[in-house]
Order: sequence, then structure tokens, then C-alpha cells
Amino acid sequence: MIAFIKVSEEIFNGGNYSVEFRGVENDWLDVQAEIKRAQQDGDIEIQASWQEEEDSANRLNDIKKLVKEAEQNPLFAEAIKEKDIQEKLSKAFSNDFDVYVAATMSAGKSTFINSLVGSELLPAANEATTAIIAEITDNKELPKGKFKGQRITKDGVIANSSEEVTLELLRNWNNTEIHNDTARIELEGDILGIAKRDNVRLVLSDTPGPNNSRDQDHQQVTINKISDTDKNPLICYLLNATQIGINDDKHTLTTIAETLNKGKVSKTMIVSYSY
Repeated sequence: MIAFIKVSEEIFNGGNYSVEFRGVENDWLDVQAEIKRAQQDGDIEIQASWQEEEDSANRLNDIKKLVKEAEQNPLFAEAIKEKDIQEKLSKAFSNDFDVYVAATMSAGKSTFINSLVGSELLPAANEATTAIIAEITDNKELPKGKFKGQRITKDGVIANSSEEVTLELLRNWNNTEIHNDTARIELEGDILGIAKRDNVRLVLSDTPGPNNSRDQDHQQVTINKISDTDKNPLICYLLNATQIGINDDKHTLTTIAETLNKGKVSKTMIVSYSY
């Protein structure tokens, strides 16, 4: 964010000045907050005005139109059809908003997600129940409490699928002694705790507890997931309010912070709870 006090002192030699901002509303709100903070911390006066630009949805539609036009052009058509280009376009145009839920082992990730889902969907017990990544995509078209899903292997193959996933089925899919080739479980259903939004689809990911001493792969799986620079996810870290101060949380948060500093990730949110 703009350091208004530093700009005022180093460039304008202090005093009062005006700012004209061009951009979307969310960024304008950030600018206003920074201006307010600067005026509280320093002896400066800032007059600000805002010129609104098209929102991201409209700009994305404009880009999609340009891609469609390029597909009709013989100079670009063949290049755009290449698999690598199509995958990159698919990621760029995706309306998925990814939230990765992370915490220490048995901190209640599955319980937290179940409360959002409004159903006892994910296994929850006082042990490292999540051995792999579980992704839940919000689908308001499915009936309350009904989820469909599939188990994906490390080779990217759909090994199992079901139109009505149950807790027992997920326990089976999540058991690495039975299925040691599983990379992730993909689920789809109505996440009741989240309101429907136009042009945005929530995808929740339940990540393994990175402090599981019995399975060192858990930490690497979690680190790989949160450092995904394609999706730039929101990291939701859970703290058990009854166990704040334990070394596991300090170590895990430090590991996550070091990982995020190496790449581009949108934001991090810390949730403290007790149950």
C-alpha cells in the first residue's frame, strides 16, 4: 500500500497535496484507509478523489472477447489451440475463489469446514484424519446435504466416483493404507455457510496437518498447496483457542509465512475458536 507519509516527506517535502485515484472500488477503499492512517500519524493533509474504472468482471469479459477474436485469426488460431495455452487460459478465466484451510494436526479443520457445509461431510476425530487434500466446490444447484465426488490418483486418473458421497465413503477414500495412490478428493455440493455470488465460486480445501510426526509428507503436501501461485489462494489458518501458545502452532505458522514470502498469495486469515 502507498506510504503517504514517506511520499510526502521524500518527494513533496511535506505539506498538503491532492491525490486522484483511478481504479475499482475495493482498491479505492484501501487507499482511503491508508490516507486516514497517514493523516493520523503525520502532520499532512490529503485531498483525494476517485475515478471509477470497470470492475474485474467486465474487464475479464472484454479479454474473453479478444481471445475469441484471436481464435478466428489464422495467425493465432493454431497457437491458441495448444494444450498448454488452453490450460493457462482456463486458469486465467476461472471464477473459482480458493480458500485453503490450514492448521496443526487435530486442530479442527474438518470440524470447521463441516460447520460451513452444514453437514457431517468430512471425517473429524482426535487424530490426523486428513491424509490428502480434500477440495469442496460450492454448487448451489445441488440439494442441501448432498455431495458428489471423485478420488483422483497421483497420476491424475479418476479412480472412484460417487453421485452421493457419505462420511463412510470418504473415510475409505482417505485411508492411505487402502488407497496409497490418492492425490486428492474432489467434492461438490452446497456450502450452506456461504451466500451465492455472481461470477464467483468458492472452493474450500482441507489440507493435511503439517505437524504430523507419523507422516512427513503431510507438511510437503500442505506447503505445495499454499504456495500455488496460479490460484493465489486465501489461506485460512485455524487456532484452537484452548491451546494457544503451543509450539506446534508457532512452527506451522512460521513455515507457512516463509512459504508465502517466496511467492504471491492473496491474503491470510487467522481464525481462533474453541469447541
